Amino acid sequence: MANDPKAPSLLTPSKVTAWLDCPHYLTLKHRVEAGKFKPTNGGVGEFARLLMDKGLEHERACLAEYQSSGKKVHIVPDRPKGEYFGDWVARVGDVMSEGYDIIYQMPFVHGGMRGIADFLVKHTFDDGTFTYEPLDAKLARKEAKPGHVLQLCFYADAIEAAGRPAPAQMHIWLGSGKVESIRLAEVRAYWRRLQLQLKVAMEPAPDAPPTAPVKCNHCGFCEFTDACTAVWRAADALQFVASIRTVETEKLEADGVGTMAALAVRTEEVTDLQPERRARLVSQAALQVRAREMPDGAVPPYHALPDPTPEEAAAGLAGLPAPDDGDVFLDYEGHPFWRADTGLFFLFGLLTKGTGGEWTYEARWAHTKDEEGAQAKALIEYFAARRQAYPGMHVYHYNHTERSALQSMAAEHGADQTLLEELVDTGLFVDLLTIVRNSMQAGVESYGLKSIERLAEYERSHDIDKGAGAVVEYDRWMHDHDGEILSRIATYTMDDVRATQVLRDWLIG
Repeated sequence: MANDPKAPSLLTPSKVTAWLDCPHYLTLKHRVEAGKFKPTNGGVGEFARLLMDKGLEHERACLAEYQSSGKKVHIVPDRPKGEYFGDWVARVGDVMSEGYDIIYQMPFVHGGMRGIADFLVKHTFDDGTFTYEPLDAKLARKEAKPGHVLQLCFYADAIEAAGRPAPAQMHIWLGSGKVESIRLAEVRAYWRRLQLQLKVAMEPAPDAPPTAPVKCNHCGFCEFTDACTAVWRAADALQFVASIRTVETEKLEADGVGTMAALAVRTEEVTDLQPERRARLVSQAALQVRAREMPDGAVPPYHALPDPTPEEAAAGLAGLPAPDDGDVFLDYEGHPFWRADTGLFFLFGLLTKGTGGEWTYEARWAHTKDEEGAQAKALIEYFAARRQAYPGMHVYHYNHTERSALQSMAAEHGADQTLLEELVDTGLFVDLLTIVRNSMQAGVESYGLKSIERLAEYERSHDIDKGAGAVVEYDRWMHDHDGEILSRIATYTMDDVRATQVLRDWLIG
């Protein structure tokens, strides 16, 4: 039965959060639990696992802070392997009646759902009676996300169902260290409506249309990514057209254009889609259709941007400076969750031309926030001095991060912001992604560096397959300090700056 605490079909708050992003997720999850489907990618990726681990570290740090504060903390014993969740809940019993200040990892089963509250915080009323307010530790730094709040609503319901007064407030301990409080009364009506929608999703009508995979924010953390991607590939889905927007996909599909191949030969206008934009998308799709018919490893087809606007023309190849012996090619590597409260740019990679004409790569490391600040200050001063020695030099990068992150680091660490802004205002930084997007189209699914560098026939040497691979590798180094890991990351970044240099030269050619 759906309400049996032992039933594997019980929903969890994390499933509800995923369902908010993707209704199809719940469908696939039910198929797995019924033994009718098996994920092909073996669970979430390395970066998603890293985030889970960082979340646990943050949670344990919160627990340690409670313990050191002198509060009476009860840690619920772990569930033994093989024990039904409902049996665990029954064995734990009514811990709340004991009156602990803090209860850590309290399991609940209520209303067809099950979950584990990170913390229950005791709230005592004026008459001496008390209840508990749920608190979850989350890596989010600025504010709670909707899914986080809904998880807390479930815990609030379960607390009330266990005989305690409904908590007036719920809390999120953010990665920044701030505790954000939410009034239950302000969100409970939405939670009730959502529960009704969940009931329909759990027990759909016989004639209800089946759910279908839709690209969403949950895809990067989902164990079904490979399965959904296979469906999209088989359907030749429009989402693989580079730079297409979701709203454009919807307009095209409403007008009968449901595949990349169909878009590639579309000649009629599309309702509510500007003719110029339709022409761009048709041109992009046609290039990608040509590219997939070419042999593996072939250079993708490309052509000049059709009918560029004056603004695009100015920001395209016309905005590419002449080469200079003082030119610098720049790339950073950063860990967004170095700590729960802050990230860290741990590697500043530079490629410069020496006096003998050879290109030399330099890896500048920063393993603490102080070192990050020192590297940012040194980089600004280096650029200023090099600009004096080479008045025609520029700093080339791919995408805006290298410039915008340096501005942020200058503000954070007290570097010379005036000097940096003067350099920025003179056009020192050149974003090659902007040049590419405003000058050409290519038969690639993404305009990221690893795709566009194929036009210049750049061959990579690194063995880190994904952009987040450097983050995962650096996180490993943080635990075991194996120098070989840093060497691999340096090689990855060296490839990025060398690819940027080769692409710049190809664009000039």
